[in-house]
Amino acid sequence: MTQFFILKRAKVSAYAANYDLRCLRSLFNFGIKREWIKNDPTRGISFMPLEKKMKYIPPKEDVLKVIMAADSETQDYLWTIKETMARVSEINRLTWNDVDLNGRYVVLYTRKKRVAT
Repeated sequence: MTQFFILKRAKVSAYAANYDLRCLRSLFNFGIKREWIKNDPTRGISFMPLEKKMKYIPPKEDVLKVIMAADSETQDYLWTIKETMARVSEINRLTWNDVDLNGRYVVLYTRKKRVAT
């Protein structure tokens, strides 16, 4: 039944199937640790092969065309993203305290964990 479910999810995408398989394995391992179940029905089910795809990176000219086609308020937003190279979530969290117009800089806060090396 578990394998049938994973194969059905693979028709949506291999990423979805592999994600669900990881979640199910985690769930069954939790049940085994708590001694609620004795066996893991995901044991022996392999991950679906993934096709590596190159991400599309639009050329500079296309980015500029999109910005110029937007309304003025959206243009400000898109220019901020382009010029700071910040994530959308970082731009959305900006406040005026993070912007120094005289010093010509913006303070960005990231939510990524940093690992000391």
